[in-house]
Amino acid sequence: MSEGGLPGDAASGRSFATRLREHLSFPRRPGQIPALDGLRAIAIILVLLRHAAHVGFEDDVPLPEVAGLDPGAFMLNGWVGVDLFFVLSGFLITDHILRRRERAGGSWTWGRYLSRRALRIVPAYYVVLLLAVIGAFPGFEVASEKLGWRVLYHLLFLQDVLPSNIVVAFWSLGVEEKFYLVAPLLVTLGAAKTTLLGRLRWPLLLLAWGLALRVILMLRFPDVDTYDAFFPVFRSPFAVSLDAILVGVAIAFVRRDPASAPRLTSPAGARTVFWLGALSVCVLLVGGEMLDTIDWWDKTLQPLAIALAFGAVTFGLLFGGAGSDDNGQFAINGDRLETDGAETRMDAAVIKQFATHILDAIAEAAAVSEELNPRPNPLRE
Repeated sequence: MSEGGLPGDAASGRSFATRLREHLSFPRRPGQIPALDGLRAIAIILVLLRHAAHVGFEDDVPLPEVAGLDPGAFMLNGWVGVDLFFVLSGFLITDHILRRRERAGGSWTWGRYLSRRALRIVPAYYVVLLLAVIGAFPGFEVASEKLGWRVLYHLLFLQDVLPSNIVVAFWSLGVEEKFYLVAPLLVTLGAAKTTLLGRLRWPLLLLAWGLALRVILMLRFPDVDTYDAFFPVFRSPFAVSLDAILVGVAIAFVRRDPASAPRLTSPAGARTVFWLGALSVCVLLVGGEMLDTIDWWDKTLQPLAIALAFGAVTFGLLFGGAGSDDNGQFAINGDRLETDGAETRMDAAVIKQFATHILDAIAEAAAVSEELNPRPNPLRE
């Protein structure tokens, strides 16, 4: 290490700026998938756009149209970035478990898996939760009513089924932690089957179950027509928000045995799937503000449509295009993959928490709006 505390030898002729860049960079490991890093970046940008939706323009003054499209609606629809994170997490965690099982000859160590997941998520999550509760973030206040009870169920990751009212973005961590418990069981059930349909049986059954549950909830709560009422029933609970994660699980099973779906996993098939997914994502994002008016589509089929669209994009990037190995498949370094899936959700939650706070402060200082949440929609999702 050089005298200034940065790696590298100053005598080598490299400038301080070059050595500083290297020190702060995250070197890409052999076999890492750049496309997935790009998708994570897109997911973060979408969520940040959603949080910025009311910064810089009044609610009753729309942004100028661009090529006949409303950019304000595109920004408001940025909450779908969370669903993209779910697809990536479902794929990464499942693929990691499948590879570990293959290396161990089909055996599986639950304790090691759960301890690694806990060590990567829980400490950082608890720190941010504590800082939010004690008011360490200027301008970000947490209501004191029943705070002890609220902190308790947040510590237990139950903020998806109970109100996520400390940091709203933490609801997705509640969903993720429950998936980490279910994922090994899904892999065990699927890996024992010899056909692709057999491996996908449980993910498909759970997709159907989630859809059926949302239909039942729609019939049970027919008067839900605002986002405030919609969110705790149809959006945040683990049982109804699994669509995107399960699509990622299915992609991982296909990736472990691409010969089981040769037409889809061929470069031509993958490109077709990718462009169908990309077109669907564009239609969803620019076709008008989603969740502006809550109807049957939002309550039942919309989560599945979003999951399939982002899943198709992810599938296409994994099985086609540049960066493939000799077999035409993207290679993933095992150690890198092992960390990506677990860290994705925590990174996203922390980024969203800070972004929300910063954007709120800017909006208040600039006096761009009398109220940051004038309408019941997912501004803080």
